[in-house]
Amino acid sequence: MSKQLILIVEDRAEQHCFVQRATKGLDVECVFACTATEALDALEKAKLSNRSYNLVLFDLDLPGPNPVPGNTCRNNIDRGKVLYDQLRSLISCPIVILSAYAELEPGIQAIAAMDPAPDKVVDKYPSIAELREVLLSYLQCSVQERVAV
Repeated sequence: MSKQLILIVEDRAEQHCFVQRATKGLDVECVFACTATEALDALEKAKLSNRSYNLVLFDLDLPGPNPVPGNTCRNNIDRGKVLYDQLRSLISCPIVILSAYAELEPGIQAIAAMDPAPDKVVDKYPSIAELREVLLSYLQCSVQERVAV
């Protein structure tokens, strides 16, 4: 059985390390994408390998070029919303939003406009234990993996 595949759409290296610590001991493979383009490329690469993602962790405040050519994004949160819509049209796995803006007006508006709504919205800076619990709630992990830290 192959490892469960998690796509982490996050531009900050320190968050990559944080996710790696939260997934330590779990039978998962993390693929990191720093831009919308990298995220869409990662989906295509998985598809070509006959694999699919089990979970997406997604930073709403995403820098980089617009994920949809011709779409005008006013800011990073707009760009994140456009990518979210793209991801929802391409995959069926749960999407968890990690955002420091989830409780600020721009983030509230962007998340409210998401249809369908994200599976979960989590503060971008939870503890490792909190993030691990979120991961375990969406992934199929054995009891042994659940207690490993």
